[in-house]
Amino acid sequence: MKIVEKIRKIHLQLTVLIDNKLKKKSSVAEISPSCRLQKGVVISFGKKGALHFRNNVKVKVGSVFECQGIIDIGDGSVVGVYNWFQAAGRITLGRNVIIGSHCNFIASSHSFSEKGKDFKYQPLNKGDIEIGNNVWIGSHVTILNNVKIGDDVIIGAHSLVNSDIPSNSIVVGSPARVIKKVWE
Repeated sequence: MKIVEKIRKIHLQLTVLIDNKLKKKSSVAEISPSCRLQKGVVISFGKKGALHFRNNVKVKVGSVFECQGIIDIGDGSVVGVYNWFQAAGRITLGRNVIIGSHCNFIASSHSFSEKGKDFKYQPLNKGDIEIGNNVWIGSHVTILNNVKIGDDVIIGAHSLVNSDIPSNSIVVGSPARVIKKVWE
């Protein structure tokens, strides 16, 4: 592993420790020594945010992780360039998930139940995103909160996933729908 990558990981962990002390947070960053983070990866933490990069995770240029809740990326997963993870709730990726470029993982939504109150001041509805093992997510996919994606799934480019996807499925569209099985 390149010395620059080691320095990035150490810097991230020290930043979290210092930020916790100064702002009385209890954030956690666990990054496996076998992970590879390219330059330009941005990670921010809320008061109780947590980030877990398991063994052999690769995160490419420009990906953003907003850890108000928990983000857990499984062994061998690859996060392509310029992806956005917004975890007010929990985002969990299984083993060997591959993510194309420019995808959004949004584990929350704003309520609009209080008439006359600006949307940005409305309550935040936290949700979870759970992605199984061996999932291939094409570029420009958006996955919304309260979604479970099974194992062995392919999600076509530019899809919007707003409901659960069963294992062994190929899905496309907005909203995403099953078009066939991966393996018959």
